[in-house]
Amino acid sequence: MERIRAIIADDNLEARQTFHRMLDLLTNVECIGEAANGEELVQLVYQEEPDVIFVDIDMPGTNGLDAAKQCKGLHPHVNIVFVTGHPHFALEAYQLSAVDYLLKPIDLSSVVRCIGKVQVWIDHRKNHARQKVRKLIVKNDGTTHFININDVIFIEKTDRKSCIHTYSNIYETYETLGRIYEQLPTQFIKSHRAYIINTEYASKLIPKGDTYLLYFYNYSQPAYVSRNCLNTVFESIQKEIQR
Repeated sequence: MERIRAIIADDNLEARQTFHRMLDLLTNVECIGEAANGEELVQLVYQEEPDVIFVDIDMPGTNGLDAAKQCKGLHPHVNIVFVTGHPHFALEAYQLSAVDYLLKPIDLSSVVRCIGKVQVWIDHRKNHARQKVRKLIVKNDGTTHFININDVIFIEKTDRKSCIHTYSNIYETYETLGRIYEQLPTQFIKSHRAYIINTEYASKLIPKGDTYLLYFYNYSQPAYVSRNCLNTVFESIQKEIQR
């Protein structure tokens, strides 16, 4: 297995060295650089294209949050882990799709768990990149449709039928949502008891009463998201952003 290539960014030299020593204890991680401020971090990410960056938030000049945003712009697949003594930054870290948020003082067990999460994200993205275009096979009134899975925006249950929405057509079938869901890859999730969505095309989410409406790029009709599925939808969309 390839080692995870990591960069540490912290203006405190002792903190960087301590964290570096922890990473050195892990056989699946290689620390390829250290940065003392946000500007150095951005430059290192541009040069090295690491798998993960461990970023202290409270740094002079360009702070960790702003530096991480710039790093994402340069290297969209980089995994971000914030390392800080300030828990009130957690919401901003979440909005940046951070893989993890480590509070100082840090112990080795926290680092090991964090690296496990990073490895999951890396494997997920690689598997997605290798995924071949497949067909969704559905039948209706004696006709069998072979639908390119990448063309499917969402699927909804209406009465006894399932309606498969694509950019070119809406296919109706008496097959159940459960049967269709079994054929779909990981970017498809259940957002509601009557809906399956393709998170790759998600555009915006709008509250509507006790539920939410999820809109898609270049498609006018929304899908419903229930409150029970809201966190799962957010997490799945974040995974798509990380890929």
